[in-house]
Amino acid sequence: SLRFEYASAGAQRNCGYALEELRNLTAAQLQPSLNAAEFREAIKLLLSGAQPFIDFESECLRKNGTSYPVHARLQLWRDEGHPVIMAVATDITQRRQYEARLRSKHAAMEGAIDGMAILDGDGIFHFMNSAHARIFGYDDPKVLIGKSWKELYSEQEIERIQREIFPLLSREKYWTGEARAQRRDGTAFDEGLSLTLL
Repeated sequence: SLRFEYASAGAQRNCGYALEELRNLTAAQLQPSLNAAEFREAIKLLLSGAQPFIDFESECLRKNGTSYPVHARLQLWRDEGHPVIMAVATDITQRRQYEARLRSKHAAMEGAIDGMAILDGDGIFHFMNSAHARIFGYDDPKVLIGKSWKELYSEQEIERIQREIFPLLSREKYWTGEARAQRRDGTAFDEGLSLTLL
């Protein structure tokens, strides 16, 4: 029937329904954004054992009419031979807000005329805007994603950056100055460089 048999106190607080009220509702009623037919097909796969669990994201409807985004995982559990679907739903409002801010920052960075890039702790490019790629003679920044910053400097300059600049960056969390960079075709040029440790 997909009706609720039990809901934790946290689940009751989040959706605004008491347990007795939830027992008269189905999961689909709290997830109006889900396609009912697709949801029932997914449940069939779960009940048949074809899938050990189902993960999905949707909007959960509260009693007061507002909604919030959740990541849900459904798993089959048998209570004395009686099949029960256990659902664990996590409020992902903060994650969605963070992703929206990240998309906004990405859009701003991509539209900037200055070269910008984001590297991980190992110095590998995870993001680079088109302007940054063009400075180094690349038409597409994707060519450098997953590669080291060292691809853009000579061995001598790499040693200088590691010896002189990185200790200052580690201590101050910020560094600005000049470096001798290297384009894709091997030509060298002086660049103004600002580094921020996040």
